[in-house]
Amino acid sequence: MYQIPSYIHIKTNHCQQIMEHIFESISNLIRKSSGEEYANEVNLLAMETKMAFANLLERREYPKGAVIKVPGKPASEVYIVKKGLLCNTMLNDGKEIGAGFYAEGSIGGDIISFLTRLPSKRTSRLLEPGILWVIDSKKLEAFYVAYPAAQKTGRLLYNYVIYIQQ
Repeated sequence: MYQIPSYIHIKTNHCQQIMEHIFESISNLIRKSSGEEYANEVNLLAMETKMAFANLLERREYPKGAVIKVPGKPASEVYIVKKGLLCNTMLNDGKEIGAGFYAEGSIGGDIISFLTRLPSKRTSRLLEPGILWVIDSKKLEAFYVAYPAAQKTGRLLYNYVIYIQQ
């Protein structure tokens, strides 16, 4: 009988832990803006849907001070902060001002530009070394087509964006 190598089990368990961490973060964000009932709906997504979402994410590590988005073009990515502190800044009368801070477990970047596809006015940079899960807009749209049940979770996350912008 064929034995599955132990490193396969470790990799599978590691992927599942990552997925659980990501969906716990998403559930917590939805809870803040829409309440417990809607946060619990994240848990009702099929495992296949959750795995597909986790697979569209790209893990990136950045040093302190790394600029990951500059103004001028629509934001094609947003980020789930696994580790570190992400900051958005913008120019106001020639002075750089803070326009959003995103700690571990938050979704950050220029989310409004990401959603509207309008040119960004923000710079996104890491204030400390960071690990980000990157969500690419084209991959996300393809995911929603393939997994329409996940669209409600996406809309609830948009509610969170509106909530934090107030």
